[in-house]
Amino acid sequence: MSKSLVMVRPDLIRLKEYFELRLLAVKQLADVVDSVKHDNPDLLLLDLRDKEDYQRGHIKGAVSMPLEEIDKDTKNCRETKK
Repeated sequence: MSKSLVMVRPDLIRLKEYFELRLLAVKQLADVVDSVKHDNPDLLLLDLRDKEDYQRGHIKGAVSMPLEEIDKDTKNCRETKK
């Protein structure tokens, strides 16, 4: 086998893995969009933006849980655990 073919093979494997991950991400997004459209009761959609952004507009059924609050709660849990 020539050297050039040996060198190309790892690139093709990485390229295949990249596109498999991209396809998975698109499929997951499509599943979420479908669940929102059909009011799937099993879907829990968290809106991690701040409260003001959430109040300006959000996806129907989304629950506001600002990332800053999660960070604070996590820090408090760690301090309590000590």
